[in-house]
Amino acid sequence: MGIFQDYDIDIDSVKESSFDVNDGTYRFTIAEADTRDGTKNFPDNVYFLIDYQLEDENGDSVGSKSEWFTLEEDGRTDTKKVETGLRMLKSRLLSLGLKGAQLQEFDGSEIDGLTGVLTLKSTVSKNNGNTYQNVRNLRVDQDEETEEVEEEAPKAKAKPAATKAAPAKPAAAKKPAPKAKAEESDGDDDDNPFGQG
Repeated sequence: MGIFQDYDIDIDSVKESSFDVNDGTYRFTIAEADTRDGTKNFPDNVYFLIDYQLEDENGDSVGSKSEWFTLEEDGRTDTKKVETGLRMLKSRLLSLGLKGAQLQEFDGSEIDGLTGVLTLKSTVSKNNGNTYQNVRNLRVDQDEETEEVEEEAPKAKAKPAATKAAPAKPAAAKKPAPKAKAEESDGDDDDNPFGQG
């Protein structure tokens, strides 16, 4: 007997593990958000990693997707790659709902465990012809506590009315619409989303 039969596992019903997740829209949970010192190819770089655990519409796990943002390249923080990484990381953090002081004091724990929906989209690089899959249209689930705080927040005070209104300017005479264009219409209203031209 084989190992799967020993444990009464129907191997045909088990999905294959893969690092590749098809393009599409998925539910996510941020499983990890932390810095990483180097990689095999770039051991002197420092990165910030966001790891998304992905589920399909049925709640089944389909794999994970990671985003890597360069924080330091060969001990330097003034390179183009670092600048691009920081811009992209800031944009991602803003899309995850962080603002102001949260960005200044960010250490990764603020986004760990966040849930929402994202889209994976593959594109071919114009520079090297490689295909890259990117996270797009990320939306974080609204937190119930956040909703309550927003509802309880005081409404902004209305501006007081002006004490004296400015004198009205005389209205300019309206010019009639040119009839030549209206007569040239072929009757196809599909070009005009507002109906008649």
